[in-house]
Amino acid sequence: MRHRHLPLAALLAATPATAQVRNVTLQPPQRDFGYFLGDTITAEAIVTLVPGTTLDPHSLPSPGQISAGLDITGVTTTNTATSLDIRIEYQTFVAPEEAMQVRVPSYELAFRQGTTRLTAPIPAWSFYTSPFRHERIAVVDPAALRPDHDVSPYPQGVPRRGLFVSLGTAFAAGFLLARGRGWVPGFSVKPKPFARAAMQIANANSDNDALRALHRAFDAAAASRMLAADIPEFLQRHPHFQPLRADMELFFAASRAAFFSAGAAQTMRVRELRALARKLRRAERMA
Repeated sequence: MRHRHLPLAALLAATPATAQVRNVTLQPPQRDFGYFLGDTITAEAIVTLVPGTTLDPHSLPSPGQISAGLDITGVTTTNTATSLDIRIEYQTFVAPEEAMQVRVPSYELAFRQGTTRLTAPIPAWSFYTSPFRHERIAVVDPAALRPDHDVSPYPQGVPRRGLFVSLGTAFAAGFLLARGRGWVPGFSVKPKPFARAAMQIANANSDNDALRALHRAFDAAAASRMLAADIPEFLQRHPHFQPLRADMELFFAASRAAFFSAGAAQTMRVRELRALARKLRRAERMA
């Protein structure tokens, strides 16, 4: 670290109205070369003070341009009872054609000690900035040049065939997936129970027909006659239906009211049963 010390005797060099601080140490950056356009550089100055001395904040350098191609971007101070540490960050905007020296101007800090005004001159310093590149003129021997190799024409049919093969593969894969999931009723190998029930209920003419279609779907999914008491076991074997437990319990209660309670009001209509069938079909696809 390069240091510049300025010992200043306050009692010997001072007038009654103006004096200087005890000592100023400037600490420029460790290197003063190799900087480029836009780089930031930090310099530090340490001022040794007599206790009771205060800085005049108006004497601090202000952020902004201080010379052609050089700005102050930040000023930070740290105070103790006997010293002031001031760090200034500079940014260079010089874009030279070759390496050049950039001078950082000096500045002066002002302090107060009672009625006495003290000053601390911070000396100038410099660094070197470099160009981004050094242009060179390349000399090419014409004898070293070689003609380009001939390029064989690319067959136009290959990309077209690849496109058709890719499209055909994607279509076949999508069709097989839709067929296996029961999304294409006319081409399904065997619609799953709730997919089949959803199609039947879509065309149902009465509430009871819709209830019966959904009962047959539950029986097929459970592989046995399913009643309300069988719901826990069914969900244990088919956990993907678990979010619909409340809907299933409501369905079986409505079915019992419709078929076994004389004069009881119907609790689920075709519209509700269609919605339930669609929910069950979506859950069925997750299996």
